[in-house]
Amino acid sequence: MVLRYDDHMNPVGVRELKANLSSYIERARNGEEIIVMHRGEPVVKIVLLDEEEDVIARGYREGWLVPPKRPGGVRPLAPSIPDSAPGGESIVDWLVRDRQEETDEDEGPP
Repeated sequence: MVLRYDDHMNPVGVRELKANLSSYIERARNGEEIIVMHRGEPVVKIVLLDEEEDVIARGYREGWLVPPKRPGGVRPLAPSIPDSAPGGESIVDWLVRDRQEETDEDEGPP
């Protein structure tokens, strides 16, 4: 069985759409998807606008986003970085001092 785009949607030509726009808007408002044809080719889909749907839900619905397989969603890629190191020192100062100590250790006694 071969499915075509118009098996589940209602195609309409531009002339017909212009002549009966209000009725097609009402049909879309009722959940129907309307495909607008131009010279025999589908060019536009009229669907109900869902203002409450966020981009994640839209991605799931349209199929370009796949829900996570693990329960609980997606975990962060990396742990969050604290604002300060132990003792209240800034992370940058702590990192510079720590690297300097490692360099000093690598060089050993003169």
